[in-house]
Amino acid sequence: MGYSSIAMASALPDPGGQLYALDRDPIAMETAKQYWVRSGVDHLITPYLGPAVDSLKSIIESGEKEQFDFAFIDADKRSYAGYYESTLQVCFEPIMMLS
Repeated sequence: MGYSSIAMASALPDPGGQLYALDRDPIAMETAKQYWVRSGVDHLITPYLGPAVDSLKSIIESGEKEQFDFAFIDADKRSYAGYYESTLQVCFEPIMMLS
């Protein structure tokens, strides 16, 4: 989580950009936070600790539907279908469909 989140946060506009980082492992999250601070991107990252399914549900219930430009999923492969369905709710609807 640390390296990919730093790379993505580094590409965000500052101010105005925001990255949500979801992880269920408190040790991995604390390690990532240390590297975010060292990289100077910690103010651009909102951490969510707990199962990603629960975090996504919380994000959706807080009214943040269609507020995200993209989602990067790197989690337990068995749950990808659920993550995909949840991220469809939080990402902007496509402006154009290409066939």
